[in-house]
Amino acid sequence: MIFLFLFLLSCIIFWWMPYFINIHVGIDREISQYTFLVSLFNFLFFSIGYITLYFSLKNIRFRPLFFRDYSLRKLSEFAENLLVLITPICLIFAITFFFMRLGYKYGEGPYMPFIFQVFFYLQIFLYFVYATTIGTNNYKQRKFILLTIFFILTRFIVSLQWGRLFLAYSIVPLFILLLARGIIRLTFKNIVVALGLFFVLLFAIPFFRGDFSKIQGDSIFVEIGYLLAFGGPISLFDEYKDFSYEEIAKAVGIDDRCNPLLISLTAWLIPYKYLGICTLDIWQAEGRPATLDRIFAMLELGPKTAYETLYGPGSVYFIELYFAFGENLFIVYLMSALLGGLSAFAYTRLRYKTLFGVAYLEILLKVLFATRSNFGQIFEKAIPFAFGVIIILLLISTDKLNKFLKEVGHCPAKSAKCL
Repeated sequence: MIFLFLFLLSCIIFWWMPYFINIHVGIDREISQYTFLVSLFNFLFFSIGYITLYFSLKNIRFRPLFFRDYSLRKLSEFAENLLVLITPICLIFAITFFFMRLGYKYGEGPYMPFIFQVFFYLQIFLYFVYATTIGTNNYKQRKFILLTIFFILTRFIVSLQWGRLFLAYSIVPLFILLLARGIIRLTFKNIVVALGLFFVLLFAIPFFRGDFSKIQGDSIFVEIGYLLAFGGPISLFDEYKDFSYEEIAKAVGIDDRCNPLLISLTAWLIPYKYLGICTLDIWQAEGRPATLDRIFAMLELGPKTAYETLYGPGSVYFIELYFAFGENLFIVYLMSALLGGLSAFAYTRLRYKTLFGVAYLEILLKVLFATRSNFGQIFEKAIPFAFGVIIILLLISTDKLNKFLKEVGHCPAKSAKCL
């Protein structure tokens, strides 16, 4: 039930804390009681789905059908060796990027070079493949500790000139994994420490970037309230719930057939930019898939400002579901229950060494941040990560591939076509 508690904390931070801040601090960002109740029902249905599947699966240990412990060991060795090779490169890229953007305000200045992105994505993929395919005892070994330190350090350096989520996307999955494996216990002391680290992450990086200097508040408390209230875009439901998606799509210049859920689910797969459909020129790039967070950024900031900066109000997963299914709240609640069930499945699998642990962690991470993001982003990288694991396994376990082909009848025994 630990992950359900973490999801509750996410709802408090990104949904309900901004609601009460708006009431008591007076930030001009409306959040109605109706929206508060909608968000509460989404949490309740998520909980129902999670609890139902969690107690059904918690004592079941699934094993891969064709790839056994040997493949897990080979996969962890491959990920570990490649991670050792690229870690120095990633650290150099992080330092280089830090100085590239030094002196620029957040949302301005040069964008991250593509080659940097490739290595940073590869690093996070390899690290969590490695971390989820080794035994629990390995977490106390020197090699794992050193790789973890350099992994987090790399992403911390980048976050000082980039977004806080770049660092959060490394720390939070590791925290979830260590909770699932029983390395960290969810005691009162650890909860206090975790919340303290969260607020350091939330405020230390914005202070370093000078974000608070942009806010004209009466006091530091108003400025902090402003930051928290705008960090939880639940108010978007109030602002746009009375509009149809057709009206919203027309306002930003895209076809109303560009379903926001479908776009966010397939943004990693379909080259919308080259097809010339369902795209927006935003965030210093042209032809980005028109996901709902980008649509809201365009509506809130206007085309010119949205293109020149990296800012935006974000999104909330139930808002995306609301527009994707014709403003039907019943389906939204049903999807929240399914999301809870998926989360329970992923969390229970992480208790053991698992081939697709990197994909499960990605799902759980994005579920926690779906309270301020899109539903489709839960699967945006999880599916490619799962395919990446399969490709690596096929490359390093050809004997297993041969056995698999024989068993399914596509490769007759002693055939020259067998690997």
